[in-house]
Parts: sequence; C-alpha cells; structure tokens
Amino acid sequence: MRFDTVWAIANKDIRQFVRDRTMLLFLILLPLLQLALLVQATGRGIQDIPIAVLDLERSAASRALVALFDASDTLAVVDYPNALDESLDDLEYGRIYAVFIIPAGMTAVVQNPTDTLAVQAIIDGSNVIIARVIEGAGQQVIQRFLQQQGGMGRGGISIEAQMRYNIHVSSRPYSIGAQLGFITYQITLGVAALGLAREREMGTMEQLMVTPVRRPELLLGKVIPPTLVGLFDFFLLTLLVVFVFGIPVRGSYPFLLAASVLFIAVEVVWGTLISSLAANQQQAILLVFIQAMVDVALCGYLVPVRDMPALMGWVAQFVPLNHFLIIVRSVVLKGSGPEHLWPHLLAIAGIGVVMALIATRTLASKLD
Repeated sequence: MRFDTVWAIANKDIRQFVRDRTMLLFLILLPLLQLALLVQATGRGIQDIPIAVLDLERSAASRALVALFDASDTLAVVDYPNALDESLDDLEYGRIYAVFIIPAGMTAVVQNPTDTLAVQAIIDGSNVIIARVIEGAGQQVIQRFLQQQGGMGRGGISIEAQMRYNIHVSSRPYSIGAQLGFITYQITLGVAALGLAREREMGTMEQLMVTPVRRPELLLGKVIPPTLVGLFDFFLLTLLVVFVFGIPVRGSYPFLLAASVLFIAVEVVWGTLISSLAANQQQAILLVFIQAMVDVALCGYLVPVRDMPALMGWVAQFVPLNHFLIIVRSVVLKGSGPEHLWPHLLAIAGIGVVMALIATRTLASKLD
C-alpha cells in the first residue's frame, strides 16, 4: 500500500471540505449549537410546576399546609379553587398539572396525633416525568408539615395520588405518542426539502422556469406529493401504535387526522422553502438536520416548554412541532377535542400562512 497515494486522496477531500464554506460552517457550528440548545433546555431541571390547592377545611392548620405547598421550589400554586370541578377543567385544558385536596378534619388530626388523614392528589399522568416529580414534591411538603407539627405521633397525614389519563404511570403512551408526531414531522420535512433541490441537481429546474406555470401553482404542485407521503406515513404509524403497541386513541381520530393534515401541510411548505434555498440535495438534508435539531430542543420533546428559560419558551411558540405534539398527546392520552386544543390549531395555521407567503416570494425570486 502506498501511503503517499492515501494521503493525496485524503488531502484532496480535506481541501474540498475547506472550500465548501457551507459544509464547513455546519461541521463547526452545528455541534456547538446543538449542545448549547440542549443544555439550555434541560439544564434547569423541573421547577414551578403549576398546581391548584383545594382547601376544604380552611383552618389554621390547613392554611399552614397550603403555605408550604406555595413555598415549594418544585410546585407553584396558581389557583385556589372553591370547587373540584374548576380544577378538573384546568387539568383537562393543561393549565395545571395537579390539584391537591385538603379534606376537612385536619385540625382534629393535628390535635389527636393517633388519627390519620389522606390528602388527595389528582395528577395529570400523561407526562410521566412531571407526574412523578409532583407526587414526590407533595410527599416532601407533607413531611415538612409533619416536622412542624412535631411528628404527630403514630398517625399523621399522607398523600393519596390518583393519576389521570395514565393510571399505571407508564412511560410508553407518553413517549410513543411523541414518536408518532416526531416521525411524521421528520418524514414530511425530509421529503419536501428534496423536491426543488432534486430538480436543480438534475438540471430540470430550467424546464420549470420556462413553462407557463404561475408561481403559486408550482408551489402547490410541489407540496401535494410530500403531503400525501406524510399522511400515508401518519396513517400507518397510527395503526402501529393502536394495534401493535396497544395504545388506544382516547379522543376523536377524525379530529386528530384533521390536525395532522394541517401540521403536515405547514411542514411541507417549510420543507419546500428549505429546498428552494439549498444548492443541492446534500445541502437540503443538512438544513433539515439542523432544523430538526432546533425543533427537538424547543418543541417539548425532551422537557416541557413551560420549564424552559423564558426566551426559549417564547421562541417555542413559533415551532409548529411544539403545538402538534401537544395535540397528539392530548388526543391520544386525554381524549381532548377541538374545544380544548383550538389555540394550538390556530397557532399552527398562523405559522403556516406566514411560511406560505415567505415560500411563495422566495420561490418566485429564485425562479425569476
């Protein structure tokens, strides 16, 4: 083996990498950006989880326990309802993750330490990680209260947890629901991003430029095939989730399908915009990869959006995948419908309109 020949070939490839400034930029900045985003998204831990506390006794002892809930770093009391129905509505809409119910009789238990009392905790179990954190934080609050009361002898107060939407607190429904949305996103964006880039690489872009086709017609014609591919994959993935993994869709499947059509259409438009900007298919795939990396960090796939730093949480509201994952998880696990999820549908539609306008103008300028 001639090592001078090997080095000559390797040197040629190195020079090509250095000359391709776009590729070099991705190779240097992409790992740094990915690590920075993931650290920002996951480094804070889970804090200030919104909960409600329903105090049915309203005594000095119960108010002391409510104050301990409010002083917790992990939990944030955002509501003090007068009735349980109010909190259950907030739980359904996702405004809170749990409601703690302090029953009547706490003063008697404090005065008679041999008695026992159970504080009921109704927890949203659709997010397994947050559900377990809430249960553990509730236990810590109760322990602090018992310490303030001198241990309360052989009796005491305990937490009685009731998990909604995921009674076995299994991670499978939560993670598989997220995978359903994320894989659909990956396939749709990837297929759409290759459309115009393939035309440009094969030399057929010039033929499109001279055809008597309006720019909106060309854009619409380009988005139909990847939209059909995305819908077909979503249908197959849903069948796999329901009949193979045994996770039922608790909500309306037609509503879930309609929301998926909207989301897929938005991602196809975004992929077409990437395709119009890329010089070739390789560059289009790299752009999709970096886009997917940013979206994963901001969509709540790894950590809840509300637990991210304020700036990242604000940017996440402009990521369609964030809203789509909320819709998928809510429909599959909670059985939620459009009356609960319309703000997320509206957000996806609004982002899609803006993307369509930008894509149409960009495509027109590229073709002209």
